[in-house]
Amino acid sequence: VEIQIKMEVDSLEGLNTSSVRGEVLAATPDAEKIVIVAHRDAYFEGAADNASGVATALELMRYFAQIPQSERKRTIEIIGTPGHHNIVRTGFSWLYENRESILDNAVLLINAEHTAHALIDRFGDELCTTNSTGPFSWQINGSNTLAEITLKTFDEFGIPRWAETGGPVGEIRTIADLVPSIVLMHAGVLLHTNIETTEAIPAASLAATTRAYAKIIERVSGMGLSELTQ
Repeated sequence: VEIQIKMEVDSLEGLNTSSVRGEVLAATPDAEKIVIVAHRDAYFEGAADNASGVATALELMRYFAQIPQSERKRTIEIIGTPGHHNIVRTGFSWLYENRESILDNAVLLINAEHTAHALIDRFGDELCTTNSTGPFSWQINGSNTLAEITLKTFDEFGIPRWAETGGPVGEIRTIADLVPSIVLMHAGVLLHTNIETTEAIPAASLAATTRAYAKIIERVSGMGLSELTQ
C-alpha cells in the first residue's frame, strides 16, 4: 500500500531550547559517575517516545537520592536533551559537542529511551494493543561481564528482547561507543503516531525497565572502568 500525504505546517524561527542536567552526588567530589540520558521531545502524544524514558530517568534519580550520600559510591547524573525530532537533530549534536564534559569520569552511559511499550497483536487486518510488554531491541558497548550482568537482569525483571543485539541506538548514538553503554528500546507500530498514548503503554513495562536499570547500576557499583570496558 502506498500513501501520499501532504502536510501544511508553520516553521518558526528564533526559538531557543536547552538541555537539563541534574546530579545525585556521591560521597566524594572526585567519584566516578553514571550518566543517564533521556530526550524530552516527541511527535504527537509521545507516551513511549519519550515520556517513558523521562519517567525512567526521573525515578532512577529519586531512588538513588534516597540512599544517604555517605553511602553513595558513584554520582548519578541525568541529562534531559532537547531531542532529535527536529531538523538539526539538536540532541545528537549537543551530546557530541559536549562529550568531554558529559563523559568526564563516567564509567557507564544509559540511554533512557522508549523504556515502555505494549505488545501489539494482530487479528485479521486489525492491530490489537495488549496489556503485555513487547520485545525490545538492545545494544551493549562494554565487557562480556557488563553484557552478562545486563542481560541477566533484564531476564530477572521479565523484559522480553530480541535474541540478538541490534536495533536503533537513539539519542546517544554519537557518544555510545566512547564509554561502556546500554541501550534498550523499541521502535514499533505505535511509534510517532497519535495512538502512542498513556493508555496504550503498560505500566508494568515501565516499572520493569526502570527497576532493571536500578539493579544494573547497583550490580556494577563495585566494578572499575576497566572491568566494564574489556
